[in-house]
Amino acid sequence: MLITDAAVREAALTIAQHLTNADPATGTWAIDPEAPADGVAHLLHDDGRGLSFRPVFGGTTAQIWITGGPAPSLPADATPAERNAHKAHTAPRLAAGHRYNRPVTLLTEDDDNDPADLILSTVEIDLLPAFTLKPLYVGHRPWDDLFDEVLNEAKANDETDDEPTPAPAPEVAVDVVDTSETSTAPGDDPTLTASDPQPSPETDPADEPQEPWAEETTTDSAVAIDAPARPRSAARATVPPQE
Repeated sequence: MLITDAAVREAALTIAQHLTNADPATGTWAIDPEAPADGVAHLLHDDGRGLSFRPVFGGTTAQIWITGGPAPSLPADATPAERNAHKAHTAPRLAAGHRYNRPVTLLTEDDDNDPADLILSTVEIDLLPAFTLKPLYVGHRPWDDLFDEVLNEAKANDETDDEPTPAPAPEVAVDVVDTSETSTAPGDDPTLTASDPQPSPETDPADEPQEPWAEETTTDSAVAIDAPARPRSAARATVPPQE
């Protein structure tokens, strides 16, 4: 549906009323009374931000742009920590007087679409977020990146909470063996059993049979070593002849 110069002001009133009712705590939007009547709608917020749109290409497209307002003021007696926090808060904002624009096509398959609704949808989705997170280049949508980070963090937390708690290990019954000693009859030695070997009587080394001396041979030579001669016994001693 086309939008004419005469319908621009009516659409501006509808958009200003809708934006104010959507978030009345942040202030109100209204038509800028000082704006020239040049066929362009100029809306102004209480905090100094601006919103404008105008029909182009014979009313088939609306060119929309926003203008940054002044950053929130900081008390003169602010501490260094408060100043740093304020600087971090205002750095991503669209600076005062800077603009960000986006076109929207008003020709759709449904001829009953109101141009004001199409302009309002583009303002809410593509332009209002740029007031607090300014795009750095054409096509940059930093608010989408922030939304994805928050969504991924929420999914990670949900997955952690959904993990089942492992069941405790089942108790295992252990049979206890009675290891207490049994009583023994008088005279029985409990330390000896049928399987214990009996101590063998000690023998006198002198009673053991003596091995005769024999020749020894080495494994690495054929030299025989003579054993020393055994002494003659007293019974076999030679008696000298008597005269």
